[in-house]
Amino acid sequence: MNAPENLRYTQTHEWIAFTQDGKAKIGITDYAQQVLGDVVYVSLPHSGEEYKKGDIFADVESVKTEAEIYMPMDGKILTANMALVEQPQRVNEDAYGSWLVEVRGLKDEGLLGAAEYEKFVEALSTNG
Repeated sequence: MNAPENLRYTQTHEWIAFTQDGKAKIGITDYAQQVLGDVVYVSLPHSGEEYKKGDIFADVESVKTEAEIYMPMDGKILTANMALVEQPQRVNEDAYGSWLVEVRGLKDEGLLGAAEYEKFVEALSTNG
């Protein structure tokens, strides 16, 4: 499993890349895309929409199943990566390069570092 050190993670398998200008990009982890299998559809929100922590803001469908994607913190959508709507398989090709949305308002509170996330996933694999 690949979990870059420069990202933060949630227990619902989203990654967050914070930038110095107060913005953050959110996507799904490499582990999540592996579990989903071949991604065939991505549904994204519109710019300007606001979400609270835990709100569903996107859906990702694969040939196996559908996954709801959760907002890791309160935030406002600045832009959505509409290229994924046209080419959803990019999520499988590069999970960490295929961000879903860019937001403003997120804070690095309660998120996991790479090592913590890897331990969390390892425990899932062991127990599940």
